[in-house]
Amino acid sequence: MSVSLLVDGGGTSVKWFVRNPELGIVAQFRVEGMSPLYLTEDELVEKIREAFPLEAFCQEVLKVEYYGTGCAADQAPWRMKAALQRVFPKADIVVDSDMVGAARVLWQSEAGVVGIIGTGSNAGFYDGKTITYARPSLGYLLGDEGSGAWLGRHLLRDWLYGVLPPVLAEGMYVEYGIALGLEPDGNVFKSTEPVMQRLFRGERPNQFLASFARFLWYHIDHPYCQKLVMQGMEAYVSTLVCPNVRGAHNGLKLVGSVAEAFQHQLQEVCEHHGLRLLDVRKDALP
Repeated sequence: MSVSLLVDGGGTSVKWFVRNPELGIVAQFRVEGMSPLYLTEDELVEKIREAFPLEAFCQEVLKVEYYGTGCAADQAPWRMKAALQRVFPKADIVVDSDMVGAARVLWQSEAGVVGIIGTGSNAGFYDGKTITYARPSLGYLLGDEGSGAWLGRHLLRDWLYGVLPPVLAEGMYVEYGIALGLEPDGNVFKSTEPVMQRLFRGERPNQFLASFARFLWYHIDHPYCQKLVMQGMEAYVSTLVCPNVRGAHNGLKLVGSVAEAFQHQLQEVCEHHGLRLLDVRKDALP
């Protein structure tokens, strides 16, 4: 029996939906995130085959629609498409950005600004068919304003510099420092090498940074966390959203775990900029 796959490929997790022509979605599951910007074609193939180890099933897949991070036209969609074609040789492969997938679900045929705030972040203007971007996606090192990686980077930096409020610094050590092997030395650490090794030699440093963002959500009542989150949402809206507003089309619809977690802060920043925050969802696809 032929099947098709619908995929929501995020930086932290990839959600696979198995569809039957008559029954609709018959199975769904989530695996570790992957991006063609950070993985080779062979590494992508390995990740996909881990999710679908049965060769017989792969031969039955006749269509794959993959909407994911790193798959915009100016990024590396060709690498993801080639990897999918190797795993599902009989399938018609469609690869496009996670932004396109989100826009089609959130706006359908209407026009408006669409955005994602998860491990990374981006925003563009959707005219009901296609997306145009006022600014390029620069990734977690140069851009991704307001994202989990952006928030985590700022929190981690302040912690390692020893400028976090003591109660938060203690919480960070219990939550992360022990597992990382950091040794306290007053309000700093004897060595930051465990973190530097993880950032510069470990796999998926963007996900590593983003993993710290949940600490802000747990402690959002603390003034430091409130301020950092507001700074992140302001950076996102002013840098990525506002340049994409087209005339009266000032409505914004968003997806992403960070967008959902800090929806109230987003709402406040959007109102300050005269934007209408119309919809926020954790996931774009069902």
